[in-house]
Amino acid sequence: MNATNNVARLYTAANADAIVDAALDAGDAIDAALAAPNKQLTVAYWQKVFGSSFQA
Repeated sequence: MNATNNVARLYTAANADAIVDAALDAGDAIDAALAAPNKQLTVAYWQKVFGSSFQA
């Protein structure tokens, strides 16, 4: 990183908060997928992380 190539400076506090929230949501979904009692629920949780195109 240098002063002329600092993409992070474009982020607002709201952007940073949204990134953190998305990361926390993904972590929660991964934890839930690991503990899901069946394949259907496991896939649904992974789709929250990777999107609806994720198929098992």
